[in-house]
Amino acid sequence: MFCGNCGKTVDASAKICPHCGAPVGDMAMGEAPRGGGYAPSRRAPAGYGGDMYGRRRATVDFAGIGISSGLIAAMIYWAGLLGNFGIIAAVLIAGYVLIREKDEWLRAVALKGVLVLICFGLLLGFVGLLDYVKDFICDIINMIRYSMSALGNGYVTTTSGGGFNYFLDILRTVLIFIRDLFLILCGFAAIRGRNVRIPGIDGLVDRHMRGA
Repeated sequence: MFCGNCGKTVDASAKICPHCGAPVGDMAMGEAPRGGGYAPSRRAPAGYGGDMYGRRRATVDFAGIGISSGLIAAMIYWAGLLGNFGIIAAVLIAGYVLIREKDEWLRAVALKGVLVLICFGLLLGFVGLLDYVKDFICDIINMIRYSMSALGNGYVTTTSGGGFNYFLDILRTVLIFIRDLFLILCGFAAIRGRNVRIPGIDGLVDRHMRGA
């Protein structure tokens, strides 16, 4: 028997090709031509995507409009680079994929893309929360100083948390840089048919995609 994906010889009892990992069966097998070469079968299932978290070995058209699932997955990641409207667009595309599409690989990447955007959003939100806490503490300190100045009728110096402000600005800039770089790399990986492994998020996606 010959593998319909890579064309190499496969044992008749094998269920998975040991060379490329493609499924072995009537729908995945090719036939050796009379000239001794290999003629790949065109009967391989179009929707087969391989391992949800490994390299994709086949592509399907998205919504029947001729766009590969790899490009759609990349668009979900890259939309996160376009600010709030881009994030909304990414969520809408991912939602459509999860509701309407059957391709397991694309569904897994769509869910992962949204979770990545949510995680970075939570991190940036935490930095914003620290900024509010800093302002609250500075207001309390300034109020105490004004009260003491009223009693002593002296000069009041206010604080705005200047050093901490610089720290928060640097932290926010670093997080945005890491987020944008990560989304760009994940998008290029998706176009090449790869699903980047992310510890923690992969386990969450796996549990909810497989219903475990």
